[in-house]
Amino acid sequence: MTQTLFIVTECNIINNVIEFKSSLSLISIRELKDFIINKFPGQKTYQTKESDSNESLIKSTTDETKFLHVLEI
Repeated sequence: MTQTLFIVTECNIINNVIEFKSSLSLISIRELKDFIINKFPGQKTYQTKESDSNESLIKSTTDETKFLHVLEI
C-alpha cells in the first residue's frame, strides 16, 4: 500500500506581492484537514485544481489574502 505525501506551502498576499512560507510535509488527509482548519479558523474553504494535476490550491471563501499550495506525491 502506498502512502500519499502532501507538501503544503502557505502563501500570503501582502501589498500585491505573494509571500511564500516554508513548506511542510504531511502524511495523511487527517493532518492536511487539521492544518487547513488551523490556518483558516471558522472559515469555509474550497480546493481548486486542474484535472489530472497533483497540485492544488486551498482558498478561503472570505479571506483572499491567504491560500495554501498543495503538492500531492
